[in-house]
Parts: sequence; C-alpha cells; structure tokens
Amino acid sequence: MAEKFTIATYRLEWNTQTSSGHIRLRGAEGEYARIDVGSCAELDALGTILRNEKPVSYNTDTCVLVAGYEPVGEEEN
Repeated sequence: MAEKFTIATYRLEWNTQTSSGHIRLRGAEGEYARIDVGSCAELDALGTILRNEKPVSYNTDTCVLVAGYEPVGEEEN
C-alpha cells in the first residue's frame, strides 16, 4: 500500500562542501520523508513547487511529489 501524505512543512538543506542536499518533509499527521537532490537547480525547482503550489503531497513508495490540480490558464500571483 502506497503511503501518500499531504505536506504541512518542509525544510531545504544544501551542503556546500559535498554539493549535495535534501528536502525534509513533514505531513499534516506527523509523517516524515526525505528527498535527496543532486544539484542546486533540482533543490530550487522542488523548493519552488513546495513554496508556490497547494496542496502538495508526497508518495513514499513511488517517491513522487504531486501538486494539486489547477484550472487551465490560471496565472500565478
């Protein structure tokens, strides 16, 4: 059974010595997950999704980050 949860909070981390990073996710019901990233660009792209979209969920079995459906043509504010 896939574990999917809605993300309540997140933390971006980048190690400047090893050029690696990860994102720590915490779900609304206390679930935790970690996404390892291999570049600053990847960290920035995922951070942008977490910062600007809602709702956002994460599936720990498939390692897929999912932003909610939006109407076609909707502009970001």
